Amino acid sequence: MLTLPDSTTSTSRTGRSIRWSLLPFRTIAALVAFTFFVLFEEGRKLLNPWIPYVEADAYDFGWDRHAELFLVPDTAAVLFQFALGVAALILIVRPLGLSGLVSWLAAGLFMISWGPLFTVLWAGASLVEMTITTILMIAVLCAPLVLFHPQRKAIIRGGLQANGVGPGKILRIEMAVIGLAGAGLAIGSALWRASGGVFENPREDSVLSLVFFGLVLALGALLCWRGREGWKTLAYMLNGILAYALIALLTYASS
Repeated sequence: MLTLPDSTTSTSRTGRSIRWSLLPFRTIAALVAFTFFVLFEEGRKLLNPWIPYVEADAYDFGWDRHAELFLVPDTAAVLFQFALGVAALILIVRPLGLSGLVSWLAAGLFMISWGPLFTVLWAGASLVEMTITTILMIAVLCAPLVLFHPQRKAIIRGGLQANGVGPGKILRIEMAVIGLAGAGLAIGSALWRASGGVFENPREDSVLSLVFFGLVLALGALLCWRGREGWKTLAYMLNGILAYALIALLTYASS
């Protein structure tokens, strides 16, 4: 009768144990992907520059929103949320070895979670309802994504340093440019809104899309520049985001 060596049996048991321990994390990552792709329909909205789909606002602000005035912030919102959904899908398949990507996704979710409170500030929405929404997003999506991962402490610090060769000089320069541009967009958009700038109505909160978009770019570029686990994936995603943004802007400009 053929028997496996003790070391082989032990390795097999360890592998099964790791897979089971990652099930809660994979479940939360799947919930994040479901939220962006099914509930928010970001995949369909990604075609908005070519197949417009006018949507009603989620809240009754008491004014008619003209979608053509919000093309840039709406596209920014769709783009960075679609990217976060893609990151969640990747982490379902490969939850280990991409701690920097987990950190990026968790940070993006945390930023989005605070969005409803700004809706209270500008649009006069219910403080109680928006506070509950913020707490639920953090408690259901953001916090579990970090806490259920075996490298949770490292994720809070931006992820582990990647093994092997890190990003090259040219890529680091590119990431520095992207990071500075993202930070500049976020700060500039916030200052523009604080000084009274609006797309259409003082009660709008669309500037948050530009702020979050800039911060997501800046954080992703920083993690890539520092060579955190998953920096290659982040580099591909950031370049994809910029390529799509450029094509969308050219489409809007030519229409």
